[in-house]
Amino acid sequence: LVTRPREQSENLAALIAKNGGVPFIFPTLEILPIDPVGGWEELPQILKDTDIIIFTSANAVREVLSKKILQTSQSEIAAIGTATHAAITEFGICCDWLPMKDYRSEGLLDLPVFQKINNKKIILFAGEGGRDYLQNILEERGAKVEKIAVYRRICPSPD
Repeated sequence: LVTRPREQSENLAALIAKNGGVPFIFPTLEILPIDPVGGWEELPQILKDTDIIIFTSANAVREVLSKKILQTSQSEIAAIGTATHAAITEFGICCDWLPMKDYRSEGLLDLPVFQKINNKKIILFAGEGGRDYLQNILEERGAKVEKIAVYRRICPSPD
């Protein structure tokens, strides 16, 4: 039973079939793009003075980078995990920061760059809702953090 979003389930289903299994695709989650508060037109101005942009998922990467709003940004880019990193590089953008083993907020926060971040402006591109742990710890360490939701997760109707 493959419960990933339909558009993300084909690779896993193919691997299951290749290894003799019979995959049944039954998405329990659907990813829908949403416009950030203030709209996409405002983001280049918001990003202008940003020190670090953190992408918390490959879904966030696809939503933001497909809009081509980072063309003039001088911000450093961080990815929370390898899938997020791969999505960033697919758009031809260099990822400056990636945890080496713990692909969660905790792993990202362990990186030296996130230890002394007093007065740094950080943008988190993420899904709507989710944990606030990363934002909270960065703010405790002195960063000015803005979380921008660019997609939403919903429960799809089974077909």
